[in-house]
Amino acid sequence: MSWTKGVSAIVERFEEYHGTASYYDELVFKTLPEDTTRTIELESHGVDVATAIAPVDIPRIEESDEFKLITSPTRGLKWLSFNTQKEPWNNEKVRQAIALALDTESITKAVKLGYAETATSMLSPNVMYFNPDIPVNEYNVEKAKALLAEAGYPDGLNTTLLVDERTEMQNAGTIIKEMLAQINVNVDIEVLEWAAFLNKLFDGDMNIFLQSWNCSTPDPDNQFYSTFHSSMAGSPGGHAHINDKKVDELLDTARESTVGSEREKLYKELQQYNYDVKYWVPLWYDVDYIGTTKEIGDLSLDSGGYHNWFLTQPSAGN
Repeated sequence: MSWTKGVSAIVERFEEYHGTASYYDELVFKTLPEDTTRTIELESHGVDVATAIAPVDIPRIEESDEFKLITSPTRGLKWLSFNTQKEPWNNEKVRQAIALALDTESITKAVKLGYAETATSMLSPNVMYFNPDIPVNEYNVEKAKALLAEAGYPDGLNTTLLVDERTEMQNAGTIIKEMLAQINVNVDIEVLEWAAFLNKLFDGDMNIFLQSWNCSTPDPDNQFYSTFHSSMAGSPGGHAHINDKKVDELLDTARESTVGSEREKLYKELQQYNYDVKYWVPLWYDVDYIGTTKEIGDLSLDSGGYHNWFLTQPSAGN
C-alpha cells in the first residue's frame, strides 16, 4: 500500500480477509479534482472508473460506444449556509433576505444542466423522514430588499462567499454573486483547496459559504445532529455554528425516541423550521454520474457514498 497526498493511493488485496475476496489484486485511486481532467482520463484509459462526471460531459459518455454511464442515487445535497454566530448572519431577517434573492431552481438548472433536482428540504428524499411538504425556496427580489432594509441594511452590505475548488461549487458561487447583486449585497468569492476550506469552517473564519453533505446512513440523525446541534458547532459537521435551543430540543428528543412516528414528526418539524429561519438554503439534491470502461461490469455502489470498489466486478470474459 502507498499514498501520495493529493495524487494517488494504491491499496492491495488482503488475502486473509474473512469475507468475500476482492476481484482485484490492487486498486489505484487517483485524485483528479478538475472535472474535465476526470473525463479525459477515462477516455484515454488512464482510469477505468471516473466518479462525479460533470453535467457538461455526461452526453459524451452516454453516446460513446467505448464507455458506460452509471447513475447512482445519493443521500446528499448542496446548500448555501451562514456563519450564524457572526453579524449580520445571526440576524434571521438578513438570512431570509439572502434566501429570497436566490432563484434556486435557476441555479440548479445552470450548474447541473438538468442532471439534478432542485432541493427543497435540507434533507435528501432518500433519507428517512424527508418532509415532502417543504416548498422550493421563495424567490422575490423586491421582498428581499424590503426585508434587508428592515434588518438595518437599506443600502445593502459587502460580504465574502467561501467555496472549495470543485468546479460546480465555483459555478454556483458565481451565479449567487450575480443574484445577490440585485439586492446590493456585494460578494467577493474566495476559493480554497479542500483542507484550507475546512479549516476556515472549523474556526468560524467565514461569512457565507457553499457546502455539501451525503448522509452516510438512511437515518437523519447522522446528518442533523452533526450539522445542527449546538454541541457540534465548529466540528467536522457543525460549520454553520448553530446555537438554537429549539433545534437542540428537537434533535435530542428525536435521538432518544424509539417510536418511528414520533421521530418522523420531530424531523419533519425541524425541516420546516429551517425553511423558516434559513440556517441553510438548499440548492440541489446530488445524483452521482459515474463513467466506466466497457471492461467494468457491476459496480458495488452505496447511496451514502461509501462504494466498495473491491467488489466492483469485471465484465464477463475479463
